[in-house]
Amino acid sequence: MRLCARCLGVYPGIAVGLGLFLFGVFNSHQLLLVALLPMPALVDWTVTHLRTPDGRNAIRTATGTLLGVGYGIGLGQLVLGREPVVLLVGLCYGALAGLALLADSAVDRSR
Repeated sequence: MRLCARCLGVYPGIAVGLGLFLFGVFNSHQLLLVALLPMPALVDWTVTHLRTPDGRNAIRTATGTLLGVGYGIGLGQLVLGREPVVLLVGLCYGALAGLALLADSAVDRSR
């Protein structure tokens, strides 16, 4: 079974993020990390889909790790910390990804 380069970073990153949450590391900045850590993965994904489909696996793994850490901290905040604002962050990223897909679709139609 093959595992994509980004997922190779996401899954261990989730474990690290949950650990950071459980041990209270970055306690006062956790929501900020949840909001910022996924951004490099979204940018990398958008760029590789819109411009250069043959991106680098090392970059995908690194951005996937940051994404996973953000997921892990967010999961801890949502489930254990009962911070519903994490859902808002997720919805915003979902909207941004949707816009990127629309842009990708528009680029494909123009070719």
